[in-house]
Amino acid sequence: MARSEYGAGVADYVVTPSDGQWGVGVGAVVTFWDRQVDGNRYTDLLNAGGGPITSVTADEHGSLPRFFGPDGVTGMWADAGGGARAWMDAHSLTFGAPGEEEPIAVASVNGITPDVTGNVALASDNVGAVPSASLGVANGVATLGGDGILTPGQRPTYTAAQVGALATTARGAANGVAALGADGKVPAAQVSDDRLVVGETGRRYRIISGTIRNSGSGWGLISDSSHRSSGISAVNALSDRIELQHPIGAIRVSSLQATPDETFAARGLRVGASVGLDTSTLFLYDESPDFITDRVYYDGPSSSWKSERGVFSGFAFSGGVLTLTHADMGTTTQSSASLAGRGGLGAFVGALTATTTQVVFYSGSFGSLTAVTSPATTMNVYVTRYGKRAVPAATPSSIVSSTGNIWITGLAEI
Repeated sequence: MARSEYGAGVADYVVTPSDGQWGVGVGAVVTFWDRQVDGNRYTDLLNAGGGPITSVTADEHGSLPRFFGPDGVTGMWADAGGGARAWMDAHSLTFGAPGEEEPIAVASVNGITPDVTGNVALASDNVGAVPSASLGVANGVATLGGDGILTPGQRPTYTAAQVGALATTARGAANGVAALGADGKVPAAQVSDDRLVVGETGRRYRIISGTIRNSGSGWGLISDSSHRSSGISAVNALSDRIELQHPIGAIRVSSLQATPDETFAARGLRVGASVGLDTSTLFLYDESPDFITDRVYYDGPSSSWKSERGVFSGFAFSGGVLTLTHADMGTTTQSSASLAGRGGLGAFVGALTATTTQVVFYSGSFGSLTAVTSPATTMNVYVTRYGKRAVPAATPSSIVSSTGNIWITGLAEI
């Protein structure tokens, strides 16, 4: 059996306490055990010369001399009588005490038994290695270059289908993918979006359409089973106009029309549009541009002139002539006026300018007419002035109808 060698090492010393200090244990007798506490004592020991001993005695320096433990034991608990044992590992494994060494036959290595000469021949498979002959050959292993990367001849090649991709030949082909033009957009020939209209070669247009209405809670898009907008994202009613938001990425405006339906057309409503790439503005006009009319009279209690609906804004009476101020009706060559008396006096049309109309009051009958030069409550007349005036835009919130719509249709290049 093989014995393990102990002692004569840098840590193989016995120390003892003395007056609070530690010193070497000169001549200390050390016994050996198989347990830290109690257990069985080892007595089958051999000294360095191979003689049997049951314990080991420290030399004059407290060092334990070289000795051999029992067969097959590679570690023991050492007891120097101090009340606690210390673990002691073997330094080496020998083939027996000096003079008793015996060769140990190797039974196998990795499951391979020695040949008749006692040698064990191991192949790459026996040690979990790859044979050098397998480098860079079929069913072998790849060879790395000096840069740690596969050599070009051993790099794999894959088809688009093998990596879950489409081949480049699928671009712009049936059942493939769309190709982008030089502008980074899909060519018109490959677009099937029903919101797009194809015009000239290479030009695409997007439809802007919708129906707006103000039933009393403000202007907005109609979206129901019979109406659907396209391209319009929001409708904002301001004090004098309606804004349409249509962020479709337009680069040029082609056209946009806003048309009153039959309800608004019967009321004489007109719509004018100012069109932009992302926002368009609608102006509503609910007054006739061809004439203005209102009843004008002298109010006795307030001693002032009145325009019943406020159409006429200024009044100047002098020498029997009343000069009315009003909106610009265009040039005088395109203007005229008519009067319909409602008091006891007659009235003639006087001079006209773009912004004024004169009324002359008289009494009597034809052939003996006399101008009335002082204001009187009998001065009461309907005044209609004709021309070509610039009508101010109406306030959108004042145009209300539960059935009236404005239809919007436009095209913008994208």
